Amino acid sequence: MEALGKLQRKPVDVPLLGGQVWVRPLTVAGMGRIHALMAAPNDRHKAASVALAKDPTNPELLKAEADALAAVENAKQRTSTVMLMDCVVDETGERIFSDADEAAASAMPFGVAEQLLTAIESKGDLSDDAPGELAGN
Repeated sequence: MEALGKLQRKPVDVPLLGGQVWVRPLTVAGMGRIHALMAAPNDRHKAASVALAKDPTNPELLKAEADALAAVENAKQRTSTVMLMDCVVDETGERIFSDADEAAASAMPFGVAEQLLTAIESKGDLSDDAPGELAGN
């Protein structure tokens, strides 16, 4: 079980917040929320691309393709917020942001979000571990 300890939360000093917060690696549930967020825009873009390939000069299809690309970009931008919502926790490991708090989380100052995302990414980076360590080998 020592390997599972590497997946626990860790404190991060955030001077812009005047103290310390906790982060944990992205959970399977958080990754599921990101996949769900991206699914519809990606499907819409794929359908628009297929239609446009059949009639590349159709103005309606050109607009549909542009709108679909914009939807994909919007979803990509939201993934950082979803990651923050999943990975920023209190000292007991409970999420600070609920799914309903997306607007509040997305209003976080960029400097704070960047620092937290960097900490989350380093917390979830298992590449420095010995091969098989997390598998108990």
